[in-house]
Amino acid sequence: MPQSSRIKHSGENSGGPGIAGRLRSSWFIIALLTVLIIHQMSPNWHPKDLLDSVVEISALGNLLVAVLFFIQGLGMDVSVLIRSLKRSDFHLRSQLTIFFIFPLLCGIPAALILTSLESLAPGLAALGLPSAVLLLSVLPTTVSSSTVYTRLEGGASELALINAVLANILGILLSPLLVSLLLQLGSAGFSPTEAAGMVLSLLINAGVPLIGGTLLRLIMSYGKSPRRKLPGGAISQLIILLIVLLSPMKSTGGMSLGVSFILAALLYASIARITLTAGRRLPEDEQTALFFLGTQKTMAMGLPLLHQLKAMGAAVDGGITLLIVYHALQLIVGRLGIPGLSPVKSSGDQK
Repeated sequence: MPQSSRIKHSGENSGGPGIAGRLRSSWFIIALLTVLIIHQMSPNWHPKDLLDSVVEISALGNLLVAVLFFIQGLGMDVSVLIRSLKRSDFHLRSQLTIFFIFPLLCGIPAALILTSLESLAPGLAALGLPSAVLLLSVLPTTVSSSTVYTRLEGGASELALINAVLANILGILLSPLLVSLLLQLGSAGFSPTEAAGMVLSLLINAGVPLIGGTLLRLIMSYGKSPRRKLPGGAISQLIILLIVLLSPMKSTGGMSLGVSFILAALLYASIARITLTAGRRLPEDEQTALFFLGTQKTMAMGLPLLHQLKAMGAAVDGGITLLIVYHALQLIVGRLGIPGLSPVKSSGDQK
């Protein structure tokens, strides 16, 4: 296929949803940015103000994360996962992109540049952005958005699904260990005991509910025709909003928000270019899957890890803002469609 024919918007001449249609269902993005602005405009506000200290904020946050991953497991179609297991070459490529290429080519260079800029702009030091960028770079993929956007762009959504799930399972172990290792290289790391504690916390709050939801889905579908999709998308989004609202963000003024928008855009553009280059020789439907697997980062695992890093003394006050802004940006780009990707005429789901 000539290169020029591939550079078009995904909704053009394809019968797919246009930009206006995609934006109509973007209430979550608007709500997410609204919550962020509320945080920034209320420097003295703390999440405990909502609950009057009736419940422990961290315990409620952990419960919400567990419910989120349980819903994610409940939505798994195990037959789809089994069908896609044969593509070990694509699985390896995607996991390397998620956990190693992004940190090496984007996360570490960005953290080094930010560290050098802190001496020129003292206000940046209070944000702790280098640590936040390193954490963002090693987070696994968001299962729902990577799969949905791959399908919207005509890509191999089954490959996107299994690799997003695999990334979340691997991320329970790899994300805490990798961010601890990278921070250690910058003289701000944690002891093996602290790193193991982060892994154990994620295993309890994310891994066990994910497996439990998947097993319940298997039991529910035993001897029956499995439903392709169980309700839970809107519920998951509401839970994420509540987690964000309860996050004790330290307001650092407009600079935090402005810097986060610029930084998130640069990081997204960088990994987008890298994933497009890495998938250059793949079939078009797999290129699309790899693109969204590489660029979509989960906030459900990122926020708990940020809270743990902060509790252990890491400077990550601007990290929550950066994570929210990046999450909103990846959803906006996914909704609008990617000009560098075009839908294939036949679905890649049978691959």
